[in-house]
Amino acid sequence: MTKNDTKGLHYPAPIRYTLSGVDKYWEESMGDDLSVFQDMLKSEELSLHEIAMKMCHYSTFITVLNLLGLNATSENNGLLLNFLGYLRWKWTNSPLFEVDDELNTLLQHSDIGTHCPCHYFRLPYSQMYIEFGKKRNMDIELQLSPGDRYPIEGVMLSERLISPHQLQLPDSVKLKLKITQDNIRYFEIAVTGSPIGRASRSSDSIKTIPIIITNEDESVETLVDRHMKYMSSPRNDITPMTDYDFNFYKTIIEHLAKVLLYLNSSAKRTEYYPDRTDVLNKIKVTKSKSKQAKLERKAQRVVDRYIVSSHWRRGHFRNQSYGVGRANHKVIWILPTLIGAGDIGIKDYEVKS
Repeated sequence: MTKNDTKGLHYPAPIRYTLSGVDKYWEESMGDDLSVFQDMLKSEELSLHEIAMKMCHYSTFITVLNLLGLNATSENNGLLLNFLGYLRWKWTNSPLFEVDDELNTLLQHSDIGTHCPCHYFRLPYSQMYIEFGKKRNMDIELQLSPGDRYPIEGVMLSERLISPHQLQLPDSVKLKLKITQDNIRYFEIAVTGSPIGRASRSSDSIKTIPIIITNEDESVETLVDRHMKYMSSPRNDITPMTDYDFNFYKTIIEHLAKVLLYLNSSAKRTEYYPDRTDVLNKIKVTKSKSKQAKLERKAQRVVDRYIVSSHWRRGHFRNQSYGVGRANHKVIWILPTLIGAGDIGIKDYEVKS
């Protein structure tokens, strides 16, 4: 894998990993066990954590982990889960959603409210990457150590339906889960910190967050509070959480919740740009070897993506009639309005089946 390339520092994590050859490295290193590995990652029933545990029975997998300095059995295995999330994203041709800067700022300064059920905390795709704007302007940064902070660029997301027996008992007890349904929605979230301003595009940072939903009617607010109490509680296998980390995780989970609520609302506005598909189609009809090579390099740094934006009616002035018989007039200012937005989670939300 190429590690010291300074090109593409501004690209989101999935594109940086592709440019660095992460997927090619795993494909070449897994040998005869590659098909088993890929089948597990493409499964709709296995979480990334379960895949890491199952693959530990394969010597090729352990060899790759040792070469990369990764550990599958440690609770602090966020970097491995992030790589697995990327490989699942890559090998299943999953989409990238880019929240535009205006909407990202708007959502940061919006309240979730107390009436949003977890039913709306739902991914449009079981594996996807969400980029939180191009300007990397989140209100909080990802901190690895005091003074070592990274602008947040987005999250790699995986959602799977699992059965109650797939949950680790200590986690379910500490999370105070009430198992009221046969299928539990299990999220694995890898937050990526941008390498902008660093020496190379591999100088990014990762923090992972699990989210478990066992009650679709529970409010998102309660879901966040319960997970934060669990993550900040004393645990023998995890370094105690700092105040900064507590605020970081809470901010990220809440912001992700607002993005997902918006994506599941009638107010959403998304446009699809098949950039990579277009390049691949050009490669098929191009006869020049040099042009093909140029297009193949371009295909590594573009993806099919959805641009997520807000649909605002611009602010404007109006000559307003008033008084008896509406005979008088005055100029008033009409504030900008988000078209189609209603009360979150109550009447104006339609969720994809």
